[in-house]
Amino acid sequence: MSATSAKPGLLVLTSTYPRYAGDPQPAFVHELTRRLADRFDIDVLAPHSPGLARNEVLDGVQIHRFAYAPERLEDLAYDGGMLNRLRARPLRWLLVPLYLAAMIIAARRLARQGGHSVIHAHWLLPQGLAALFCRRVAGGRVRVLCTLHGGDLYGLDSRRTNHLRTAILKRLDAVTVVSEAMRMRVKALGRDVAEGAVIPMGTDLSGRFTPDPAVEREPFLLFVGRLVKKKGVDILLEAFALLADDHADLGVVIAGDGPERTLLEAHAETLGVRDRVRFMGSIPNERLPDLYRRATAAIFPFRQDPSGDQEGFGLVAVEAMGCECPVIVGDVPAVRDIVTSGETGVSIGAASPTLLAGAIGELLSNSERRLILGRAGRSGVVGKFDWSRTARAYGDALAALAR
Repeated sequence: MSATSAKPGLLVLTSTYPRYAGDPQPAFVHELTRRLADRFDIDVLAPHSPGLARNEVLDGVQIHRFAYAPERLEDLAYDGGMLNRLRARPLRWLLVPLYLAAMIIAARRLARQGGHSVIHAHWLLPQGLAALFCRRVAGGRVRVLCTLHGGDLYGLDSRRTNHLRTAILKRLDAVTVVSEAMRMRVKALGRDVAEGAVIPMGTDLSGRFTPDPAVEREPFLLFVGRLVKKKGVDILLEAFALLADDHADLGVVIAGDGPERTLLEAHAETLGVRDRVRFMGSIPNERLPDLYRRATAAIFPFRQDPSGDQEGFGLVAVEAMGCECPVIVGDVPAVRDIVTSGETGVSIGAASPTLLAGAIGELLSNSERRLILGRAGRSGVVGKFDWSRTARAYGDALAALAR
């Protein structure tokens, strides 16, 4: 951070950050940080991972990555998120104390360099906890805003973790959440969050995620997102298997990667539909609009996973709706901020392949209905979830703390 900058200093703590320009996985934090650079002098602290630079500038943002183990073992973050990687390989829990200690040490070092007025911690655990340590080191001169995204609030749901969440929440200077459902959950943990502190994730609905009448829709169902249990991709595959014989020209495209990919590919094979399901892996954000514009419908069967984790917002649904792609979503609380079932999209009330197959079948049989839902969907998200509104809201909240 420049010692001569007249802008308030902002230290951003995050568990994931783009590994290259266009990396789709942690795009939200990077895009927000990039858009706030005209209002704040920013340092970003994120975990290191094999092959990444320890210090670099990406799209004009200064990034510091802390090491927490020998490089070959630094696989706790990225590629599906920390909670999912811990579930996939429980031995990774041995890295958690090292990760937390290394992050606190690195954050304290940056804080001691001076000039930071505010810390913006993304995710309550462990970033919110580390931010409180930094505030203490700074003698209270630094204020802390923590943004909760979902997994940090819903995952690992137990009495012990909820006590820890409550203790951290009560000590933060400010809290924001990305959906109304999360606001109510935080309130239940003992921290009041004003309605104005619900700041949804933003997306580019004026330049990138827009409809294109010149592009014709094709016979495939689209899923976009991380391949983890709470996304419900197995439900989509099972629903498709129920429909496949009656819709011989229909396929499924899955854009995303994660710890469940191998299992999902095997599941598609068992269901007898593997040759009609395309697993694309992670793709850059700029390629998504073409998929949304060509798909018959976008399917996001969100559900609560066995640990209690569930979707915190549902940004991919907003992206699809921005492109006038009709959407079907699992009816988890956070998505109700986005989709009004029957008006701007379709919600299924349970994680049921049969219910999902029925909803898909109804859309497939009615092209006029798909057109109406697509147009209504875009009208419902434009102006509500655009990046300009989101960045301004976060910037104002951080500036108020800096003052």
